[in-house]
This record gives sequence, structure tokens and C-alpha cells, in this order.
Amino acid sequence: MSLTKSTRSSTKAKNKRKKPLSPAKQFQQQWQTVQELQQKNQRIEHEAAELIASVKPKIEASERGRTETVYRLTERILVFMQRKTLPQWCKQELLDWLDDNMMLLVHHPFADHLDVRALAETADEVMHSLWGAPKQPPQPGADGEDDELRKAGEDIDIEDLFSKLDEAMADDDELDEYDDEFEDSSDDDYFEEGFDHWQEERNHQAQQEQEKQRQLNKLLRTSNINKIFRKIARVIHPDKETDPDKKSVRHEQMSELLTVRDNKDIIGLFQLYQQHLGNAPLEELGEDLASATELLRHQADQLRVELANYEPEAPSDYYLFELFARYSGKTLANKIRHHVRELDDIIAGQNLLLDQMTSIKNVKPILEVRQAQHYFGDLNDYL
Repeated sequence: MSLTKSTRSSTKAKNKRKKPLSPAKQFQQQWQTVQELQQKNQRIEHEAAELIASVKPKIEASERGRTETVYRLTERILVFMQRKTLPQWCKQELLDWLDDNMMLLVHHPFADHLDVRALAETADEVMHSLWGAPKQPPQPGADGEDDELRKAGEDIDIEDLFSKLDEAMADDDELDEYDDEFEDSSDDDYFEEGFDHWQEERNHQAQQEQEKQRQLNKLLRTSNINKIFRKIARVIHPDKETDPDKKSVRHEQMSELLTVRDNKDIIGLFQLYQQHLGNAPLEELGEDLASATELLRHQADQLRVELANYEPEAPSDYYLFELFARYSGKTLANKIRHHVRELDDIIAGQNLLLDQMTSIKNVKPILEVRQAQHYFGDLNDYL
């Protein structure tokens, strides 16, 4: 008996919960949601600002020190690239090294105190003088180098090589079956259809978004929300002031109002109404509660996207946020110390290279190491 009563009670409660909310309650619900999301966004901005303020003083000197040594190293590389007695393979390695350094300097936020543009212009001039056009790479085998490798390549009978490869493949039944299956498949059609479907889906989403924005803009123009906007505008309009200082303030207030309207920020609009007219504008909405609720729902969606994709605007702040935002407490402190040690080790290594790069004789062994690293790195990609 008690079980049956409990079930009936639960069913009644469930049915009660399913009862549609009144327009006023729906409005209040969306209003509260938007306020909570605004608070979350403000909180993450505040936490990010605190994180950056605590981390930046601890690593900025090392970050800038790294970019400064890379800058000096790049200047040294450009000097050696112009040495006529330097072998062509060395110039190729120096060119690769130059590209790596310029990529770092152009994109690193803590290189903003360096004249990277001037360095890039110098690099273009050097490459133009060496190879006839900016950023044109040297041709392997030039100046009589790599002759043995070129001759060895000339001795290879390419047609014979492919013939032997075909014979080996012809004996592989499994490979034959795979080839037949591959030839029968219409991959081109498959990828073409997939691309067309993706393009149609993208166009459909764009059309939906345009229609959504059109409907929202229509709500702002035709509903009582527009009346609220106009009432505020009449009160703060700059033309009502003759005093230059007060007129300037009114211009700022009007700009704020227009921004709120363009962002479809209903809460911001209501706050401005209360600020300039002295009372809440809920009664002004009348029967347009549904329109305001829809705009609040849209605002909530935007705030969720902003919350999920938050990133600081300043490049250096974004850099630090990406490195350390996921850490806190002792873990954050350890990560900072480890990062600074890594940077200091890099700076020490770069300064050592600068001390060693005083002649072609000393530069060649450094470039041989880089060449070997590139070779084994490329080889590992195929293993």
C-alpha cells in the first residue's frame, strides 16, 4: 500500500513539475540564468587577471632574455650567411636556423621590445643578395658540392628500379586483392559527396544564424523593448546639454546605450533604464515578456560561448594564461620554477653558441650537429 501511495505521489509531483511556467516566471528564470553566467564570466576574468599578475613578474625577465639571445644569434647567423667561403650545405643549415629564429621572434609576445621588423628586413636583403630573391632557398649541389651524390643518383636506372618493384608486388596476392578493391572504389566520388554535404551543412547553419539574428533584431525594433531604449535615449541625449563637459558625458552614456542594444543585452538595458529613469522597466514590457525572454535566452547562449572560449586579449597575457591557467597552489609554483629553469638553460646554451660562433671553423661543427639532428628527426618520422 505504501509503495502504491508513494508512486501516485511521485506521479502527481512529476505532473506538477511538467506544468508550463508562466511568461513572467520564464522571464525571471532566464534573467537569473543570464546574471549567473555574467558572474561566472566576471569571475574567470578576475581569476585570469590575478594569475597573470602573479606569474608575469616571475618569468618575464627570462622570457625577454630568451628572445634577446635569439635576436643576437640571428644577427650572427646573417653575418655568416654572407661569407663567400662558407660551403653551400652550411648556408642551407643557417637558412633553416634563421627561419626557426624569425618564427619565434615574430610570434613571441615577449619580443615586443625588439626591432624584429628591422631584423626581418635585413634577413630579406641578405637572402636577396645570395639567391636573387627574398627567401629563395639555395639549390643543393651548387658550387660543385654533392657531386658524388648527384653522380650516384645519375647511375641509378629508374625504369629498372620500378620494374623490379612491380615484379615484387605482382607476387603478393594480398596486395593484388587490395589493389582490386581500391580500384573498384570511387574515392573521388566519396570525398566529393562528403565535401558537398559539409558545404551544404555549413551554408544551412549560416542561414539559420542569419535568420535568428533577423528575428532578434525584429524583436528589438517592434516590441516594447524598443520603447525602453527610446525612453533612455530621450533622457540622456547629448543635444539636451549645452555645457561641453556634460555633453561629453552624455555622448559616453549614449555610446554605452547603443552598445547594450547592439549586443542585445537586456539586463544591461534594464540597468540603464533604472539608472536614468529611477525605476525598473518591467511594467514597460507589458505583453512583450516573451520577446524579452527570447532575447535573454540568446544572451545566455552568447555568455556560455564566451565562458567556454575565454582568453585574455593581450598577447602576453594569453601566452601566460595558456601555459599556467590549469594549475594552482603548489603545482603552479613548481610549474613556474620549472619553466624559468628551462628558459635559463636555453639562454645559457644560446650564449655558449654565441661565444663559439667566431669563425667558419667553429661554426661548421655546430651546423653538423644541427644537420644530424634534422636527419635523425626526419628519419624517426618514417619509423
